This record gives sequence, structure tokens and C-alpha cells, in this order.
Amino acid sequence: KKECMKKTIYYISSIIVSVLVFITISSCLPANRKQPPTVSTSPGFVIMELFTSQGCSSCPPADEILGRYALKNNTHIFPIAFHVDYWNRLGWVDSLSKPVYSQRQRDYAEKLNLESVYTPQIIINGQKQMVGSDENEIESATNRYLNEKATIQISITGISLIKNKVSV
Repeated sequence: KKECMKKTIYYISSIIVSVLVFITISSCLPANRKQPPTVSTSPGFVIMELFTSQGCSSCPPADEILGRYALKNNTHIFPIAFHVDYWNRLGWVDSLSKPVYSQRQRDYAEKLNLESVYTPQIIINGQKQMVGSDENEIESATNRYLNEKATIQISITGISLIKNKVSV
């Protein structure tokens, strides 16, 4: 029961982070690029967590794929990018990196019984990992999870943005 509660809290926090990232991304898009949310009849949802770095030469294609999912503005897909800090020691410091993002990736590696972490790596719904630039695999996993019935539901009662601070 305790483990189930931890998982639920973990997924809820991931969804809230996704919503906040989506709000941030949406507010940064040029006015002519904004699109209304895509209304989906999908029963499921997808949280895409891309572990990336500005110093990673193979990450731009993965960043682009994640960006395309963000631009779709599908209310059932939550794309998030986490910039890891373990590449910073090579000389190029990623201005978006945080140690907590690297730890999040290591936690997934432990949970998913992986031998190591890498970039670009994408985790879908906290359950499936793959190379972040493998567009076919990402699309396949996304479609699979979108067609699964969600087992939890979250309602956000209010969002406000005051002086660049988002409150949910």
C-alpha cells in the first residue's frame, strides 16, 4: 500500500511538472505558432521525460522530436526535458542542467534495472525507456500508452502566473 501511494505521488508530481513545463513552453511560442489544445478521445496519457544536455552531440534530434510533441498541444501528452549535469565536467556547462535531474535519471535506471544512464534517453510513463532520438519506438510506445485506460485522474483547480511564478 505504501509503495502504491509513493507511485501515485510520483506520477502526480510528474504530471504537475509537465503541466507547468507546457505552460512555460506555450507562453514562449510566437503568437502565430500557438495552437489550441488538441481534443483527444484517448483514454490514456503519456508523460515523456527526455534526459538531454546542451553538450551532447547526439541530443538535438531527440530535442526536436520532443519539441514536435509539445507543439501538437495534445492534452494527453506531457513532454518534459531534463538537462543532466554529468556532461558538464567535459568543459561545456549546460546552463539548464541540474544535479536533481541527473539523480532523477539514475533513479529510473535503478527502477528499470539499467546498467547505466545516457543521453538522449527518454522515459515514457515511468515504465519504458529508449533512445530519445528513436522516433519510431517513441511513437509506438506513445500510441500504446494513449490507448490504455488511465488508472488515476487529477483535477487542477487553478493555475496562476504572477511575476514569473506559476502556482497550481
